[in-house]
Amino acid sequence: VIEREVTDVTGRVEWRDGALGVSAATARLGTTTLNDGTFDYHLRDGRMSTGVGFDIDLVQGLDLTRGLLKPAQRSSLNVIRSLSGRAQGRFMFELQRGQWNVEVAIARSNAALRLRDVPWPVSLRQGRVTITPDRVSVAGAGGTVGHSRFDQVGVNLAMGRQLRIEAARGDATLALDEL
Repeated sequence: VIEREVTDVTGRVEWRDGALGVSAATARLGTTTLNDGTFDYHLRDGRMSTGVGFDIDLVQGLDLTRGLLKPAQRSSLNVIRSLSGRAQGRFMFELQRGQWNVEVAIARSNAALRLRDVPWPVSLRQGRVTITPDRVSVAGAGGTVGHSRFDQVGVNLAMGRQLRIEAARGDATLALDEL
């Protein structure tokens, strides 16, 4: 259970032709803002889609994520030693005939983090992640690891009994003395 005050909530709700719709939704949670939110649920076939723009305080977001996860799942976040910064972008989720799709597109970020097994600081400037039950795709990722830079990085991972890289691409400038 997460007990946080959500303020400045606005939006438009409609019921039309057996579908519930929300548009132009906005909200504030602490220093995080959500905008241009949409939600559509079709009662007839169970189709659902939602999307929201965000400007998120990453420390607050990590804290909220920990609160949403079951205790057994929280340990997966222990790989993050420290985190700071903000990220702006859009989150989208679709569910149709039992298939789902999640996309997080980060248009701008000044995220800085330290990871458990990585001796250098990591930063992320932008990128997009799309997740389905059988695939994870990253596109347009840019940032740094230590003094090494990466731009326009993408990878397609097939999620099966064994994780398989189907494609990878990107540009990098490596600080060889850190390798």
